[in-house]
This record gives sequence, structure tokens and C-alpha cells, in this order.
Amino acid sequence: MLTVTETHRTHVLLRCGVCTAHFYEDRTPPSYEDDPSDDYTAYYAEQGADVWGMTDTLSRLRAHRPASLLDVGCGFGFTVDMAARCFGWRAVGVDPCGLAQSGAKLLDAPIVTRYLDRDSGIGEPFDLVHSSEVIEHIDDPYGFIGILRHHLAPGGIVVLKTPNAEAVTPSFAPGMLRALLAPGSHLILYTPLSIRRALRKAGFDHVVVEANGSCLTAFASDAPITLSSSGGEGGHASVYARYLEERMRVSPPGGPVWNGAAARLFRHRTLNGRFLEALELYGTLARTYEESFGIDLLRPRRIPIASCDPTGGPGRARRAPYNLASVLFTRGLLARCLPAQDPLETLAFLRVAERLAVEMGGALQAGGLFDGDLENTALQARCEAVDALWPIDPDAAIGALVSLGRPTGSRFDGQTVVPPVLRLHKAAPLFVRLVHDGDYRLAVHLFDLFEDQELVERSLPKDGTLLHLAFCLAILDLNVYARRDRVLDRLRWLQRLAEQLKQVPEHAENARHMMSVATEHMAMIAAS
Repeated sequence: MLTVTETHRTHVLLRCGVCTAHFYEDRTPPSYEDDPSDDYTAYYAEQGADVWGMTDTLSRLRAHRPASLLDVGCGFGFTVDMAARCFGWRAVGVDPCGLAQSGAKLLDAPIVTRYLDRDSGIGEPFDLVHSSEVIEHIDDPYGFIGILRHHLAPGGIVVLKTPNAEAVTPSFAPGMLRALLAPGSHLILYTPLSIRRALRKAGFDHVVVEANGSCLTAFASDAPITLSSSGGEGGHASVYARYLEERMRVSPPGGPVWNGAAARLFRHRTLNGRFLEALELYGTLARTYEESFGIDLLRPRRIPIASCDPTGGPGRARRAPYNLASVLFTRGLLARCLPAQDPLETLAFLRVAERLAVEMGGALQAGGLFDGDLENTALQARCEAVDALWPIDPDAAIGALVSLGRPTGSRFDGQTVVPPVLRLHKAAPLFVRLVHDGDYRLAVHLFDLFEDQELVERSLPKDGTLLHLAFCLAILDLNVYARRDRVLDRLRWLQRLAEQLKQVPEHAENARHMMSVATEHMAMIAAS
């Protein structure tokens, strides 16, 4: 299907024509029993762990009232710790890797550090058997699912999370795509169809598979499955916040677990509109990072980017946490939301966050620790800087938007070139606004971003955004470039999009209106 080239080796990824699973020709599994470096433990606790996703999975199963959880391939053990602290379940983790050994100590979590088999003797069957990002590393998925089923209580649920093979597209940022493919580590990548077939073949009567971007979550049981909504009391967000607050309370400040919990809680409060609480927590982070690393979060321009090395070594202390760029990026978002908005302050935080994410992410990648998160922070910081620039200098903001697809000159430029899909999502609403406001002088600078009509249609959401974009492109073709044939092509495109959108109830009225607008303008052009 495709080849994945590393420095010294080329991997061939194939696709099964029956079940649609993707698999590498060489499926020799690596060893997972090596001790981790302190660097990787700190990286995972501070930056790499998807604690938000773990919380969502557990909270959605609360309608089944489980009393026990077995987490197979638990890694550091956040899911085990959360299940016990926030849900009160009997929770056990199983994982032979060194990261699990570190997590068992730092979280004081019950983790058995060996491989799971049918005779593991880990206690009675469990109501939930959970395994996140494990099955893609295993060459015998049916045998693995059989072992999970063996430890499942009657009527219990198996939960599998794994990368989504259907997300392997050129539109993904390089770092995120590399983490998804992970040649030499991932052996089989699943599609919704293939993971469903595997669970059905294992004998489960009820299977639910959900695709969320690059991740698949599969639920399997012999009994009907009820998934609760993520919101409400006891839902995803409230459990997530409560767990992070508890982890901050019981963990040493400045240590990896506290740093990770505090940074995630700071971001959570910012994104949920709890701005004053977020600002207070940022002050706590600033004091802790000053004491632990000598970094002044209150003066971002003074942070010595070149010397912010999060890795340690023999006789050498870490000089930065792995989440430093993410914390500063979130602080930039918060600055834009506070009553005394200061665009220059916002821009300062975003610029420093981008540079740190690029430098730290690139350096970590060279050491095998980078999994795409820092690259994503760098890309988001570049995009958000466009909005921060707008009230200061609209021309500079347009220039920054156009340049998102160009290298910055950094030694790690692979982490700074914003993929086309993200550029289109950022540019489309601004372009539409400029055209509607009659600001053609600035709008023309964005015009060429939308020349690939197929990419535009594939990338932007199927709602009114596409309709208004098609109309505004036609307006510029008419009023600026005087290209009559192109105008008609754009309006026909608009009509086709509107015809499709009419079938969606929440967009039907807008679609009919835009179709009428297109028809009216086509008649005007024909009569002129």
C-alpha cells in the first residue's frame, strides 16, 4: 500500500482486501521489558499521556455500574489510578514495560509488571477489561482478544483503543503521522471494519466502534452496551478536573506527576471559561517552575529558549519540564480572554511557545521521545498568532496566515510548516469576512489558498462555511479579476454544494438561500 522510510530502513505497509486492516510485512515485535529512562517517564507524565481521553472512556461506561477494572498494557498507570480514586473501582494494571514500574512507584498504583496470560492469577474476573494502544503492537490479535475475554466477568465489557488506519492521509502533520504509523513498533493498524470483525470473531454478541480522528474506540460485550454522554454530573469533564486536582494534592510539586496534572488542569480551566481560576493556577505553576527549574513564566520574553533542556543525565538536573511550551501556549490563549486584553502579551506567549515547541520537539524526536504533541503545539501557536496579530496590524496578520505553509528557517522546519487542512480552516472564515466587508485589498492575498477546489471541499466542514466561501470566491472573480467564466464555475460549484446540504435539516434553510443567491447572480451575469 505504501512505504515508510526511516534513516536505515524501509517498511512496507499493506492493506487486507477483505477486512481492510493495514499491516507491515515485517511484524517482529520489539521487546517491551526494558527499563525506561527518567526522561521518558517525565515526558509521559508531563506531556505525552492522554489523560483526557482516558477519563472519557471510563466515564462513558458508568451506566453499567462496574466495580472492577483490569487495564492490560496499562503503561504508566493513569487509568488504573483514576479508576480507583474517582470511581472507587477495584483496579489492577498489567504491563511488563519499565514505564509501568515507574508509574507503580510514582502513582502508588497496583500494577503487575509482566505479560498477561490465561493463568496470571490476578484475581476474580473483571467487569471492565481495558486495553489502550496495545493491540496494534501484537501480531496475534485473536489470541490477545481471547486472553482479554478470559479475564472478563459475565456481561462485562472489553474496551480497546487503537490508532485509526483510515486517518493515514497526507493532510496529517508529519509528527502526528509518524506517531500513527510507528514502523517497528506498530504491527497492525485497524479500521472500524477490521476491529469490529476481530471482536465479532472472538464471539462477542454486541460491538460498538467509534472513530474520533486518529483514534478508534471499540466496546465489546455479550450483553447490550449503554454508553453514557460525556457531559453532566459525573461526566467526563468533571471527573477529569477532580482527578487532576487530587493528583496535584498528593504529588510532590515540581515532580513529573504534579507538573503534568497542574498543566493539564490549567489548560482545562482556560478552555472551559474559568479564566480567573486558570490565572490563579498559572501563578502556582510559575512559582513551582521558578523553584524547580529557574524558569520565569511571568516574563516569557526572558525565557532562555536555547537552554531549556527537559532531559536530564548523570549529574545533570533537568532545566525545563516537557510541557513548558504547552503551558505558555495556553497562557497565550488565556491572555486573549481576560478582561484587560493585551494583544501584544498574547502574541509574546504564542511566539515563545512556538519556538520552544519546535526546538524541544525536534531535539526529543532525535532521541526517540517525540510523538507529535509538541509539533501540534507549534502548529497551533503559529495559527493562533494570526488572530493575535489582527488587532495590531491586519496586513501583518494576513502575511502570517499566508506564510503558514512556508518553512520558518528553523533547524526543525518539519515541525513548523502548517498542513494544508489547518491552513484552510484558519483562512476560510477570515477570507469570507473580508469579502463580505468589502475589504478586497486584503482578501486577494488569501485567494490562491483556495485554488485546489477538491482539497477545499474535502477539508472544510460540510456546513455553511463552504457555501459562503464558494460565493466569496465568485465575488472576487467578478469584481476584482473580471473572469466571467470562473464566476459561473464558482456559482455552479455553490449550487452543487447547496443541493447536497439541503438534505441536512439544520443546514437546509441556509442551503436554499445560498442556492437562490447563486441563481440570481448567474441570471445577472447572463443578462449583462
